[in-house]
Amino acid sequence: YPPLRYKILEPSGGLEGSAPITSMVCLVLPNSSRILVAGDAMGGLRIWEVRVNRANNLELEFQETAFYQLASPEYSCSIVCMESLGNGRLAVSTDVMTRNVSG
Repeated sequence: YPPLRYKILEPSGGLEGSAPITSMVCLVLPNSSRILVAGDAMGGLRIWEVRVNRANNLELEFQETAFYQLASPEYSCSIVCMESLGNGRLAVSTDVMTRNVSG
């Protein structure tokens, strides 16, 4: 993979309503492809597939492929830390933010 200087990635739904990113990690999957996972302050995990631009092999391209929301009926959480465990596995640490009040 070529080096990456900087890249601004915007969520597929736009910036409005998106929570601030609190943690990021790049995972190498068993098939040698790579994904970038961004965790946010509201318990969201946004996943981008990373590819090398075939036209010039010097630029990385990112395609958002999934969004997961960590939620509980009783509590909301924030992603605090993430770490690659190898072989495409990811450890995610969360912090309880608030107790959800059912009304």
